[in-house]
Amino acid sequence: MPWNKALTRQASKRWKKKSDGPWRKIGSVTRRPSTTCKVSKKEMERFRLLLNNGLDIQTMIELSFQDAPEILSRLEQGQELADILTGSMETRYNQSVRILSRCMPLEKALDSAERIEKATHDSFMNFFREIAYPLFIFVFCYGFILFFSSTILPTMSMYTENTNAELFVGFLKLFYTLICVGVLSFAGIAKMISSSRAGIRWLHRFSWLRLYDTYQFSIYFHVLCETGLATTDCVELLTQLSRSKRIQIYAADLLSSIRHGVPMERALNDASQFDADFGRFISIGIHSSEISKLLSLYEQRAEHLLKQKIKHAAVGVQILSYLSVALLVFVFYQIMLMPLNMLSTF
Repeated sequence: MPWNKALTRQASKRWKKKSDGPWRKIGSVTRRPSTTCKVSKKEMERFRLLLNNGLDIQTMIELSFQDAPEILSRLEQGQELADILTGSMETRYNQSVRILSRCMPLEKALDSAERIEKATHDSFMNFFREIAYPLFIFVFCYGFILFFSSTILPTMSMYTENTNAELFVGFLKLFYTLICVGVLSFAGIAKMISSSRAGIRWLHRFSWLRLYDTYQFSIYFHVLCETGLATTDCVELLTQLSRSKRIQIYAADLLSSIRHGVPMERALNDASQFDADFGRFISIGIHSSEISKLLSLYEQRAEHLLKQKIKHAAVGVQILSYLSVALLVFVFYQIMLMPLNMLSTF
């Protein structure tokens, strides 16, 4: 059918790689169609799975999307398929697909966006599993202290006076409150100042944060390198793709150094915001033509080191929490025994 052939040619043309360089149109990545179709991430996933299976574009769209007639109509009008599919919701996934589709075929853009989503989610869950239990213990202990100080202690004070117990419970309550306020304040300050280079330099006094940022940078960079793009293009993509403002700034600084003629290995070694070993892994990977393998090794190493740091902190949190609960139980026991001690004196 002529209409179907024209549609297939139009969509296929959009998926071809640009031979004159992927960054001729990168300035237009924020352009979106004036109207949108309703396209869910599950529908995008179905469409991605159907690609490269011998089906024509019309059939794949009809099998994947509820708004298939509207999508086909807009393709006829000359709109880009990536813009049509990602214009319905401004999610991180859609942003990634839209940006990536400017410099690679749509199939690769969908695969890369999915891999980035999965890699970042998996890394978050790996670390969350490590801190979930000690965090629960800490919150439970803090809640128990608040309950004890507001309910049990006032009731017991009606029958006996124990100033030392009240002071001790008050101290624990204040101590835990200060810890909570301190952690929340640090998180808030870190979020506010992470958009400036001076703020990032201050944050990187904490070695674990530098290691974590480098680990996240490596995840994005690893996925992009496996698409076949040049390393410079991968770094430029990172200035827009990453969810972290800090990583976008790192990528922008690295890109600036590369464009001024500094080799990437030296630029990484000179950059204070990266983990010192990251540049060494990149250098070995470039010279051995196995950069993907070396990035994978670095990520495993960084993840192991971060988990070790989390475990050390978790042990301290658990010891503090268990000790606090034990002391509260001891105080409660002493208060309960006070009336009996008073009776024994008569």
